[in-house]
Amino acid sequence: MHLSRMRIENFRNFSDLDVALDGNIVIVGENRVGKSNMLFGLRLLLDPSLPDSTRQLGLSDFWDGLEKVDENTTIRISIEIKDFESDMDVLAMLSAWSTSIFSKPLWKKNPPKEKISRTLLFL
Repeated sequence: MHLSRMRIENFRNFSDLDVALDGNIVIVGENRVGKSNMLFGLRLLLDPSLPDSTRQLGLSDFWDGLEKVDENTTIRISIEIKDFESDMDVLAMLSAWSTSIFSKPLWKKNPPKEKISRTLLFL
């Protein structure tokens, strides 16, 4: 199993990041370019131990370049996961993936087993 893609929109210092991933991933960069924000975005999606209080995003979590933030403005963080169809434990975990009140999942009706993506819109 591996992450094959990550997309972040309007989150902290990311206006629109869409990156294909493969194999081992190393994140490097200067200070204040978004390494920690990218990892925190992954934690928001994947870390069940993250408390709900940490998941409550505020105005400061929106990308600074937005002209206006209102009830229609969203933060979107999505990932694609591939190569898990032969691992029954992973398949069971992904099929039971649930979301809590803070998110609205955008699922295709019956996503193909080789490519499941989970998108959360933070309002």
